Amino acid sequence: MEFSILVHGCGNIGTGHLFRGIYISDWITTIFEKRFSVNFLVLDSDEGNVNDSVNLLKTRSKFKISPVSEKELKKSKYEFLIVDILNPPKNLMDSLRLISKRILIFDCTNDARCLSDISVNPLYYNISSCCRPIQTFVGPQFNINSPKIFSYKTKFNSTVKNILLTQGGSDPYNFTIEILNALESTLRSYKNVTFHVLLGPDYKHPISVLDKFNLRFSNLEIHNNLKSPLELFIKMDLAISSVGLTSIELACLRIPCIHLTKIDKEIETAKLMEQIGVSMYFDNSIVTEKDYMLEVLSEIIEEDSKRKEMVNSCHAYFSEERAKSSIKSFLSQD
Repeated sequence: MEFSILVHGCGNIGTGHLFRGIYISDWITTIFEKRFSVNFLVLDSDEGNVNDSVNLLKTRSKFKISPVSEKELKKSKYEFLIVDILNPPKNLMDSLRLISKRILIFDCTNDARCLSDISVNPLYYNISSCCRPIQTFVGPQFNINSPKIFSYKTKFNSTVKNILLTQGGSDPYNFTIEILNALESTLRSYKNVTFHVLLGPDYKHPISVLDKFNLRFSNLEIHNNLKSPLELFIKMDLAISSVGLTSIELACLRIPCIHLTKIDKEIETAKLMEQIGVSMYFDNSIVTEKDYMLEVLSEIIEEDSKRKEMVNSCHAYFSEERAKSSIKSFLSQD
């Protein structure tokens, strides 16, 4: 079986599509053993950065990686095409449909999804209806994470000692700095708690501002572009994160999480994840009011009941068995 994974990323897009492609290739390796080939196709798009995307993939994947334009995409034929780009143009999908035996598409909400065989929406839910029958999976529990994630074991601690702050792979609006400013009172009040700031592989903002925070607070640690962030995640008792692939990884590891985001399309995901009990969502007013941030975090740090509820919900929604069953359904030939 030949799998082609079409992705784009970096720039204003972030790195989530790239990492999901990597995780899909890991699952293909696990399920199909030696009876497969994988080729990454990195689309040159206005919103992304094709060179940065290719370089990121090269540091984390052993498979062939090819930058392509829309025109070049249409010159090949595909046995199993996996499309993970933001709402591809319908005319592009019309062409890909004609030259692909089977298409799996991720987080597409426009009419292009109707030209796939399987549509999976783990993060974005305002999807168009289709005039042809396709398999559809909607909800954060259907996201693709690394198969390695389930080998990590976390232990619930009633005392909070480590808190993670991350805004994903790129943090295009540099929201990390705004959140850190809002956390000043909390950093002073909880000197026995270490706050870990994780910067992603496509973080382009000046590090000097973060260094100044680091000098002011001894209980603040900066981690830049870790090759294996899961090693850090499993040490956390609580996380403050954006709402992309990282949030699902934290849920799989059963880390209680507060979601903050400046990206409008992520708000619906954050609200649904709060609804199923795996995390809490606050709008951005919490960042403009330092006392409100301290009040919210103090309650979660001091009382473990809410954190326990989130851990139990994570266990119910993001189990290894469910993940394996989902990926096998997505990659089936039927």
